[in-house]
Amino acid sequence: MSTIIHIVPDSVSNAGKAYVGSTKDVACRTEFFASRGIKVSEYLCRRWADADALEHLKGADLSRCKYVVFEYETFVESLAYLKEEHPHIRRVVRAHNANLPHFVDYYRGMGRILRDKPNSMAPERFPGCGEALRRYQLDVRCTQLADVMLPICQWEATHYWSRLQGACPAVCVPYYLPEKFGSQLPRQAKSDLFVCFMGTGGLITPLLYDSARNTIELVESLPDHEADSWVFCVTGVLRPKNILGRLNRVVSTGRLPSPMPILAQARIVSILSDLGMGFKTKILEAVEAGCWVMVTPDVARRLPEAVLPHCLVVAADDSGAFRAALKAARTPPPASRANEELRAEAFRAMDGVFAEALPLGRVASVAVMDGATASPLFEPEDKGASGDLPPYLTQIVADGQRAWEVFVEPATRRFNGQPGERRMIHYGCGLGGVVYAAAQAGWRVMGVERSQTFLRIASQAFGPAAEFRAMGGHGEISCDSGWADLVFSEQEVCGLATLDELGSVLSEAFRVLRPGGAFRFFFIPWPWEENSLRSRCANLFWSTASRHYTLELRLRAVAGLPPMVPQMTLRSYDKRTLGYLMLPLWDMDRLLMKAGFAIIKHYRTETTPLGCWITAYRPELLARDKT
Repeated sequence: MSTIIHIVPDSVSNAGKAYVGSTKDVACRTEFFASRGIKVSEYLCRRWADADALEHLKGADLSRCKYVVFEYETFVESLAYLKEEHPHIRRVVRAHNANLPHFVDYYRGMGRILRDKPNSMAPERFPGCGEALRRYQLDVRCTQLADVMLPICQWEATHYWSRLQGACPAVCVPYYLPEKFGSQLPRQAKSDLFVCFMGTGGLITPLLYDSARNTIELVESLPDHEADSWVFCVTGVLRPKNILGRLNRVVSTGRLPSPMPILAQARIVSILSDLGMGFKTKILEAVEAGCWVMVTPDVARRLPEAVLPHCLVVAADDSGAFRAALKAARTPPPASRANEELRAEAFRAMDGVFAEALPLGRVASVAVMDGATASPLFEPEDKGASGDLPPYLTQIVADGQRAWEVFVEPATRRFNGQPGERRMIHYGCGLGGVVYAAAQAGWRVMGVERSQTFLRIASQAFGPAAEFRAMGGHGEISCDSGWADLVFSEQEVCGLATLDELGSVLSEAFRVLRPGGAFRFFFIPWPWEENSLRSRCANLFWSTASRHYTLELRLRAVAGLPPMVPQMTLRSYDKRTLGYLMLPLWDMDRLLMKAGFAIIKHYRTETTPLGCWITAYRPELLARDKT
């Protein structure tokens, strides 16, 4: 019997969809399992049919199975069956899209089509708001039933999956180009070919339409002498043929059986749209083919750092930046190691997720699921003679050091030079990277964490340098009152789902701080204060969805009916929308003052544009400073 059952849609066996992003992404897991020597049974179900997967699981011998891996987040009945009947099996879900924000973008693109070409597409082709809400319900239910979610990019892991109510851990497993596809890239001299990719599916979508129209409008804005030196083309099926308008300078290639030959010739690949979540797999293919990739600033902010040196960032309405980018593209892009770096990052993450399935003798990097069987984080031979950390912990240390320097260290300066030791509590310390960085900076540090697995890993890795303790069920910290100079929380406050939980956390932070101590934490206020069309659409959609749910939940409560989504109550939607608290900043300030804090300051950084850092102080030292 195989250790892992891999549930995949049958589209992976469809030759016509061989280069669709989801097909290539599924191949990443297949390649990982093969490289690690893990026995896997792969089951193809019709598209994303939950009933097919459930029937297969009920008929299978699962006595020796350790993991079931689902590609896509639609298999909620299968997840519920495994959780109830086979709790020993770890349930892992690969999330290909953050569905709610993805649908918001889909409707934005649909609006542009209907505005530009009101009679070009039948309205029934577009999913309604009910479908978006249904997919959101599936997302919430999936995170409640799974043991771990594997988002395709860090933005979705941080800002969506880990924020849903009752969410399980979300571990980013970035997309990389599998060897079976990378080996198909021919190597040849580049021509002055500019390609706007419209996907490899059968029909144009609103997201692709937005990218194509932005590109065509920028091409049409070029002077003749500049446009004549390039060959501009757009790939994919255009149906109806005039869907993109008159193509004066742009050639339509139609549907390509493989994107690899045209990538080998192209100098620039254009994906000029802010719309769409996840990771656009064509970006990495273009980078590996030696192309420049033209993207918008919003997309660039969500891309992995490894691909950014190969990107030309151009706003969709900036013709001057577009002309400058064409000139810059005459120079070849830097040599790429992006795919190697992303593959290594994905393998490190999956080594941790599938630690129990790895053959004996292979050391897993980091375990991520609560309740996982305890296994050594590193063997003695992994540590150097000088006691250095093992190689697979270096990323945790590097991330912790960056977080310390950018987010924590500015709040520590007020304590420099004070007599005695400086003490800090990291509330929700995760794997302990920030705790280690603080200890190296000379602080006495206590890491507090809910996850027993994270706590075990952090204690094994950094225990000699700091102290780690389990968080209480209501956020309690097991230390004396007035112990800490600074309490820092990067994600814990964002993950709270009720006002009672928030009040308990704020009161506990106030209790453990000494007079004059500071509580610094990250928070996403409602509404988002980013003045962009994306934010306004998201605010409108989510506030409408919240009102819809609240009204229907009230009616169901009056009628004695259960909530629409199991484990959700009316209270869960009071002043929140995505299953976690979203309060205006003034409400957060009011709750902080109610807990006893005095002076409250808000900070924003370039790396956290949608949220803000809040620092609140106990008042006693401030009062003493005035005397």
